[in-house]
Amino acid sequence: MILLIAVLAFTTFSVILSTPHNRLGIVGVLLLTSVNFRWIITQRLPSVSYLTFLDKFAIGCIILIALVFSWDAIAGSLVISNNVSYMMDIEKYLLIGMSGGFLIFTMLIVIGFVKLYLNIFMFKKKSAQEYMALKEEKTKYAAQSR
Repeated sequence: MILLIAVLAFTTFSVILSTPHNRLGIVGVLLLTSVNFRWIITQRLPSVSYLTFLDKFAIGCIILIALVFSWDAIAGSLVISNNVSYMMDIEKYLLIGMSGGFLIFTMLIVIGFVKLYLNIFMFKKKSAQEYMALKEEKTKYAAQSR
């Protein structure tokens, strides 16, 4: 859900630059939705003293939406005084940069999650092997003492 809300922030780039009030309304609702969703999720999960992958991803998505919100506010004030075609070029490069950065951020979170899962899996496997070795050693010791 957080990913969907963050991706929807890019839809504001399809709204005409000369209507910043529409763009800011869309992104404002998405920002409030993402903050509210994060608040609801943290209320339902047990509290821990560190940031989980879900927390890091949610904060990253909120930062992305805030960046899009900031760009829409800046573009709305600049489009009045500057050439609209020049601003559309800037916006095109900004859209490519933001979406690429968000894709890289999302992939890093997924890679980190997979690495964590593999570490937990390997730890459990190693613990099971050590348990079996201790059990065999105990059995041998019991057999020798008889």
